[in-house]
Amino acid sequence: MSMRRYAVVAAVALLAACADSGSEERVDTPLPVSTVVTDAQVLATGTEFAQCLSDHGVRDVPPPTVQSGRLVWTAALSDSPARRVCQHIIDPMPAERLWPAETPAVGSDGDPVRSAGCGRPAPAGAGTSTRQTVDSAGVNRLYLLHLPRGYSADAAVPVVLALHGGTSQPAPNVMEEMEQETRFSELADRDGFVVVYPRSATTSGGTTGWNIGGKENPTVDDVRFIDDLLDRLDETLCVDRRRIYATGFSSGGGMTNVLACRSAGRIAAFAPVSGAFFVTPGACQPSRPVPILEFHGTSDKVPYEGGPFGPDTLLAVPRWLQDWADRNHCTRGPTAFFTMVDIAAEHWSRCVDPSTVIGYRILNGRHLWPGVDGSTRTIDATTLIWRFFRNHQLP
Repeated sequence: MSMRRYAVVAAVALLAACADSGSEERVDTPLPVSTVVTDAQVLATGTEFAQCLSDHGVRDVPPPTVQSGRLVWTAALSDSPARRVCQHIIDPMPAERLWPAETPAVGSDGDPVRSAGCGRPAPAGAGTSTRQTVDSAGVNRLYLLHLPRGYSADAAVPVVLALHGGTSQPAPNVMEEMEQETRFSELADRDGFVVVYPRSATTSGGTTGWNIGGKENPTVDDVRFIDDLLDRLDETLCVDRRRIYATGFSSGGGMTNVLACRSAGRIAAFAPVSGAFFVTPGACQPSRPVPILEFHGTSDKVPYEGGPFGPDTLLAVPRWLQDWADRNHCTRGPTAFFTMVDIAAEHWSRCVDPSTVIGYRILNGRHLWPGVDGSTRTIDATTLIWRFFRNHQLP
């Protein structure tokens, strides 16, 4: 059986232009990767799903079974808070392994908190992506704004911030490249949310990067920039203040981590991809427990095992995940819930609601967005990130 057969979604365009290119590619001995999804693996995923439901108060969950190669998961699947918390366990399962082969709709509880921009004319047309600027500390900062098809000034919609990676050479279209390579805008048109691609600071040489604690990073206040940007969105668009999310790649993944530490009062959930997590002085003290989702390859040039990185030191990804589990007061985990083909995923549970911590380890994965050409075809990070986000909102 080929790996392609079990792909959850089609691949998206190559992300090389968005990747940080300041370090040499890693050359590692490939890890053994199975290309066959076994019934035992399917059953293990179902068992973890049932355990998660039980952990969140669903009573009398029957043990899962596998029939004709498919997971029988018809029990306890009604839409509920517990189901939404546990949905990430089922989401990456190949559709042909599920019975019935469909994903029930899930969503967040609670009414939206409408922004001041509701009822006002939009700054751009629905279904378009336009460059916009916002003043931050006296500097015009740039961002790419995508309004979904069907956007209405009367309906409050979620917002996804998608932060590009750093570059070692001038990259005037880095925001548009992030849009093309992740295809978040296409997903936004289908599911009805706003996507914003902020632009990091530019050095005198034209390179880009976020202020995430590295010795060679720009010294601008990027947390303030994101805060000013969210203020602008609040004033000009009809958005749901409870459903604002942040994701990013590489340096942008590192910035996503910084926002999780410092902006948890405005952003509901966070999902770094190939994030650069520098060892920096000072504690990460989020204002509340937060939902965390992370993707990282074992052969990434931003090393999975951490250690020296140029003039800096990076945290090992397992250590970073455990630190977030400790901040969220999780008492169970890490527990494997998806170990198929070239993916090993684990999560921490029994955390302070509504927080959770989830990590996808991509065996032999390099510095690419999962799902693009050249990366894993087993999962697509864009799809999984949005499914994760839509199940979380600010309390």
